[in-house]
Amino acid sequence: MLPTHRKPTHPGEVLREEFLLPHNITQKEFAERLGISTHTLSDIIRERGRISPEIALRLSRFWGTTPNFWLHLQQQVDLWSVSQSKNESLSAIQPFH
Repeated sequence: MLPTHRKPTHPGEVLREEFLLPHNITQKEFAERLGISTHTLSDIIRERGRISPEIALRLSRFWGTTPNFWLHLQQQVDLWSVSQSKNESLSAIQPFH
């Protein structure tokens, strides 16, 4: 269920606040260890980039989580964003009975 009163937490915020900061890992070091560019990582952490399936696999391998954890966070943000931008056109759709 999507929250209706606020945008879901972006996976970049979760990565930054719950994983990188507590473990005192720099973005440069982390990007190198994941095998991705610092630009890609920076975009995700600044909540401008998305978690792709490949990035989800890399994150899950590094942190011992599941790829679905990261993809679910991204999916919630994506669904909320689309529902906000297309709310009027979505509301016009009559449910099938």
